Amino acid sequence: MKKIIILLILLFSSLLFSNQIKIVYPNGGETFFLNKDMETIKWTADKGIGDVVIILYQNGIKLFEIQKIVKSNPNMNIQGFLWRYTPQIKEGQGYRIRIRSLKDFSINDFSDIDFSIKRK
Repeated sequence: MKKIIILLILLFSSLLFSNQIKIVYPNGGETFFLNKDMETIKWTADKGIGDVVIILYQNGIKLFEIQKIVKSNPNMNIQGFLWRYTPQIKEGQGYRIRIRSLKDFSINDFSDIDFSIKRK
């Protein structure tokens, strides 16, 4: 009985105190327009996450790191990064963002659904 209680305590404490990243924008269905020059990528992160890397994928293939190190603000739940488009950004569909902790690679999130990038 004691072992069961200890296991339950460990299980619930790990669920309550697990570190998470959750992408807020773009999380799917959006259209970015290249003539706008930039978009703000937004995510929520627990305080223990630390710095992150932002990666762009298209059709499941990693294209490049949008930003290698984004300093997290431990005093803010919602984080953001102003993404300025570069010449390698092409018009298309099937894009997703991945945000990953640099401290713990298992802590990451992908956009839930694809977004597109177009010229207006």
